[in-house]
Amino acid sequence: MSDVYEVDFSNFGYSEITMAQEILNAYMKSDLQLSGSGMKVCLNPNSGFVFLSDEDYNVWMLNGENLEQFYSCPNCGHEGFKEEFEDQECEDCKSIFKGDFDVN
Repeated sequence: MSDVYEVDFSNFGYSEITMAQEILNAYMKSDLQLSGSGMKVCLNPNSGFVFLSDEDYNVWMLNGENLEQFYSCPNCGHEGFKEEFEDQECEDCKSIFKGDFDVN
């Protein structure tokens, strides 16, 4: 007997399904290797954002046409792409911007 894997898009509207398609297309063009680490297509119903997440809750979103990691500072709560942490006062935000902070 073979395994069956399901994805539940019942809470996605047409625009969210289109966003999921765009992010999956970007993933296929990228060099990210998320499929072995519990990759999921996710929807935040409060923001309407569609994103990829792995089993460690790392998040990847489209930044324009590029698939990039999206960060959340565990200290101050600031969220954004790496470049959005450049001018933050929080030391953890500065570390995220420099790329030497383990957000897990």
